[in-house]
Parts: sequence; C-alpha cells; structure tokens
Amino acid sequence: MVLTDNTDQPTNYNWLTIARKKGDGHGGQDRLAYLGFSGVWFGRAYDPEYHATRVFTLTDRPVYRPEHKVQFKAWVRHAKYDQPDTSDFAKQNFLVIVRNPKGEKVFEKGIVSDDYAGIVGEFSLVKDATLGVYSIEVSGHGHVGHFRVEEYKKPEFEVKVEAPKEPIKLGDRIEATVQAKYYFGAPVTKGKAKIKVLRTSHSTTWYAAGRWDWFYGSGYWWFAADYKWYPGFMEWGCCRPYPIWWHPRPIEQPEVVLETEQAVGADGLIKVVIDTAAAKELHGDTDHQYSITAEVVDESRRTIVGTGDVIAARKAFSVFSWVDRGYYRSGDTIKASFQGLTPDKKPVKGTGKLALMGLDLQGRRAAGEGGSGLGTWTRTSRAAPSCRSRRRRPVSTASCTSSPTRRRTPSRAATSSWFAARASPARTSASTTSN
Repeated sequence: MVLTDNTDQPTNYNWLTIARKKGDGHGGQDRLAYLGFSGVWFGRAYDPEYHATRVFTLTDRPVYRPEHKVQFKAWVRHAKYDQPDTSDFAKQNFLVIVRNPKGEKVFEKGIVSDDYAGIVGEFSLVKDATLGVYSIEVSGHGHVGHFRVEEYKKPEFEVKVEAPKEPIKLGDRIEATVQAKYYFGAPVTKGKAKIKVLRTSHSTTWYAAGRWDWFYGSGYWWFAADYKWYPGFMEWGCCRPYPIWWHPRPIEQPEVVLETEQAVGADGLIKVVIDTAAAKELHGDTDHQYSITAEVVDESRRTIVGTGDVIAARKAFSVFSWVDRGYYRSGDTIKASFQGLTPDKKPVKGTGKLALMGLDLQGRRAAGEGGSGLGTWTRTSRAAPSCRSRRRRPVSTASCTSSPTRRRTPSRAATSSWFAARASPARTSASTTSN
C-alpha cells in the first residue's frame, strides 16, 4: 500500500498504477495490468472528523414503565480509533442530564468517568412519569441518547389483514380482508376502521451470498458494469448494486392508492379491493408492493393496528446467473451457477435449457446469425448442491455430478414467463472449458 499527501501528488495531475509479470501470458508473452487515469483528490473533511469528540450512550433496556430503574452508560473520547485504547477524558467530571418528552429535567448529576472515560449511572422513574421519548445528554459534548417510557395495557382485540400470500400478476385485482376480533372469540361489531393502501416499487434483484455481505452489503463483489445501452438489457439484465458508501439515492415516496374510513361489519370483516391495472399502465417497467394498513377503533375507544403486504409482479420468477471470474483465457474452465427465485425471494424448482453463445465485438453470434451457439444443455434445478458440465468442442454432451459451488461472481439475470412454479429450493451450476 502506498500513502501520499498533497505535496507528493498535486491535484492537477492524474495517477496511474502498472503491474507486469514476465512469461505469464499466452504463448509465454509478458502480462500487464494497469489501474488509474483518474484525478488526484484529497478528502478535506478527514481531519475535522478524526479530531472530533464522540460520545456513545446506551441503556440497559430500550423501553421502561413508570417506577422502573433506568441504568445507563456513556463513553467520551476522540474519534482516533486507530490509536491506543486510552481516552483524554478519563477521570474527569461530567454533568449528565435526563429530560422527559416535555423537555423537563428529571435527572441531573455530576459523574466522574473511569479509566476509559466511561460514565455509569442510574435513577428511578416516578409513578406518574410522563410517557414518551426521554433523552440522556452528556453536557458540553452535544450528544443525546434516547429511551422510551410506556404504560402497558393488555390489548382486548386483534386486527388481521388477510391478503394473498403469493405474489400476484401485475394488472390483476387484489382482494384482501380486514378482520377485527376480540380475544374471547367474538367479532368487533361496533367500531370504525381507517384503511390506507400505499404502493412502492419492488425490486426482485438478487445477488449470491458473499463472504463479507454482513459488512459491505449484498452483492459487494459484483464487478460487471451495467449495459443499459444494449437492446433488452433492462429486461433480462441484472444491474449492479448501489454501495451504501456512495452518495445516497433519493428515497422513493410511496403513492397513496386508497384511503377510506368505514364501519366494521356485523361479522367483524371489511373487504378491500385493489386494482393494479393503473400501476401496470403507468409503471409497467417494474414490480410493485402494496402495503395495507388497517386502524380499528372499538366502542371503548381502544385502537389496534393491523398490516399486510402484497407483491404485484410482471413475471412469476426470474433466473439469476453468475460465473466464477470476469475474464478467461483459452483453456480455462468456466464455472457458471444459476438461481431461480420468485418475486418474494422463494426458490423455484423446474427444468430449463442452458445455451452457451459466442459474441463478437459487433454483438453478432460467433456460431452464425441463426446458429445454435457453442453448446446447449438441459438442467433441472433441485435441492441438491450443483450440476456441472464441461465443453471441449463447439458442441458437446453434458454429464452431471453433485458438487457445491461456493465462489460466486456475476454474469446476468435471465428472464421468466408467468406460470405456476413454486416451492422447493433450486440451484444448478455448470462449468465449461473455453477454446
């Protein structure tokens, strides 16, 4: 690793890194790789953040009831996490203030920090404590932690939203039922319900699991570029993920499809019908999710909320494919894997046809404009690990052996048609040798 500052790399220059390896190329030729031709820049916000003072606060529980004891702890230190585990704020006195939802002080005390600048304290809530969100502040350092105080009351009835459990086809009608019922079995008959239905876009994109998903997010290893210029890519292609460390994308605001208030029927039921034809007409290039919220108030003025979601999709399932590398040389073995999933991410079992096609730089098939390609195989997805095949001639037969496939690198996502294909886990993979 090479680290430089702005004196070594002026910002009016570009940078370039080159790596060479002798005799490792085709026919004993040398190999070369490069990265760069990018402008030099330095983050100006780094030093202020590095020298900033940070306070981290936690409580033993997120929610309390009146008369409960609240235990809290806070740490104060500079944001130099690469330095030794010490703090400039050890053995100092800090004023801790707790305020209720009205902004009134309910606790105020000076506490001396320990060797690691940890601040430990506790206090008890009064019997008539104000309900809501409380704040914990370490005075002078601008940090506020939070916890809630709630008075528990056992609910007397429940509200359920019974909607289709499987995704429906975009353009069809959704029929859902709101059911309000007391826990002793009788329906809620004298009450009112507020029904609200929101529509948002639903993505069916899926990326194979990677080793560091828990840290970088799903699909962090995806190196293939988007080919939105290629005809049909947005139909069968799979766009790369949007890393969380990039500039945040604007959040899509949900569309209110239905909002109504009506009385609960004698049987405690309310019928809700949603027509997805409008979404298909105006936004037919994506899938959609409909969220149904029912807020029921009975005659004792108790309010209970029930929710349900339904996915309206263009296709019954999609098939995702990926290979173990991005580039291959003649003689290398290409390992390809495939995953069939429904719009709600459930695996699909079925039989499909795998075709290996060759393309030249003009996008024409190497085997001829109407040719059969370099090879075709028939594969059946199943619960067992994977299925492999090897190709050494333009057209060959395929043999299957069970073998797990762990390393996953991207190719593209295939298309699907709308038909009933549900249940059991499905994954199949194939490998072929390039000529």
